[in-house]
Amino acid sequence: MVYPRFATGAFWNFQPACELFGARYPTAPLGMITIAAMLPANWTVRLLDRNTAELKDEDLDWADLVMTGGMIPQHLDAVEIIEMCHARGKPIANRGPWCHLGAIRIHAGEFSDSGRSGSGH
Repeated sequence: MVYPRFATGAFWNFQPACELFGARYPTAPLGMITIAAMLPANWTVRLLDRNTAELKDEDLDWADLVMTGGMIPQHLDAVEIIEMCHARGKPIANRGPWCHLGAIRIHAGEFSDSGRSGSGH
C-alpha cells in the first residue's frame, strides 16, 4: 500500500508546520490502515506513506500488488506511483475521488491488458 504525497500548495500539505515543530507528518493514513485491517489475514501488507518516506524500486519489487488511493490533492502523486508501477510491470488497485479523471483512466485497463480478468473500470 502506497499513500500518495499531498500537493505542496494544498491545504492538506502540512510540511511548513512540520518543519516548524520538527515533526515528519502530523497524521497517519487512517483510510489505508483501515483497508489493510480488512484484507485476508494471510496477506503480508506493507504501508509506505510518501509524505514521510520515498518509494524505492525495492519496495515495488517486493510487492505482488500495489494499492494506492487518496484525496484530490494527492492525485498527481498517485499518477506518479501508477507510472512507476507500470514501468515495473506491477498490477495496481487504485481508488479515490479522482479515479474518474482522464489522467487516471488511461491506467484503468491494466488487469485485462495483463491477462487477468476484470473490466478495468
